[in-house]
Amino acid sequence: MEAATSDSAVETLARMHYFFDTAFPTGAYAHSFGFESFAVGGGPVTVEGTARWIREFVAFALWPADLEVISRTLEAGWAGVESGALLAIDRRLHASRSTAEGRLAATRLAASIRSAASQAYRDLHLPEEVGLLREPASAVGVVAMALGWPALQTRLLYLVSQVVSLASVPVRLGRLGQSGQLQVVEILTADCAKLAVERPGGAQPAAPAFNWTIEGDQIRHVALSPRLYQS
Repeated sequence: MEAATSDSAVETLARMHYFFDTAFPTGAYAHSFGFESFAVGGGPVTVEGTARWIREFVAFALWPADLEVISRTLEAGWAGVESGALLAIDRRLHASRSTAEGRLAATRLAASIRSAASQAYRDLHLPEEVGLLREPASAVGVVAMALGWPALQTRLLYLVSQVVSLASVPVRLGRLGQSGQLQVVEILTADCAKLAVERPGGAQPAAPAFNWTIEGDQIRHVALSPRLYQS
């Protein structure tokens, strides 16, 4: 399948921004990933603390999972869909989720992304095999392939959308003002730009404990809707 290439660079970027806007009707980029536990934990919520939590989440949890899948999906191309390679990548990420609620939420969000993207982009045509994918990152990857989006910009906008969405959680819970949210986004913009280019490597001693904290937070909030913090 050939990617759509009729749009100009400016039009393509505008379409990408629309898709990665936190108000996009999927809820995929507004899941709090347990971040509400930080925001309602009783302690002071500061710009620095919020930025630190999101930075660690992006580097230690989001890159090894979602960003890795998006990157491998774009590298594999449509041959990966036909050969089942993308399905294998998708299943590994899906199996790594520790809770049944998390897996169910991911499956629903992936379906929502495919549906909403098909409605937003009339020139989007996805093969039937794509319907087997269960992860939101996989859905983003195949949509990016179908629309001819470059990998670097796809990763960057995915990261920024997550930062904006997460930074809005303490605002909605009354723990941080909107000016604080803007400061958090400003602080993390440079980090997103760096992470979009290169996967974080080297020693990550805080990663295992931090990832467990995220999973614990999600377990304690299994009753919350993934769409709860949608813009």
